[in-house]
Amino acid sequence: MVSPASWTSEEFERLLNTINWSRPTLARRLPGHTVSEIIRLRVALHAYHAFEDTAGLEAWMAARLVARRGSLICAVCGTLF
Repeated sequence: MVSPASWTSEEFERLLNTINWSRPTLARRLPGHTVSEIIRLRVALHAYHAFEDTAGLEAWMAARLVARRGSLICAVCGTLF
């Protein structure tokens, strides 16, 4: 399970904006977050766009995704959402 409360809005934005970065690179740029945490959050983002599942996200994260609808690319499957 993702621990979304441990992510700041700035860290969340960085994760959203860097889908082309490898997980290890992103982990180095996000001190305090492990590769496993990055994978879990990216999978939660995939579940959000593919299945409308918000279980792995904080309400503020889901609201941010709604605000950015159509401008994001899923790091798991490459789909624009």
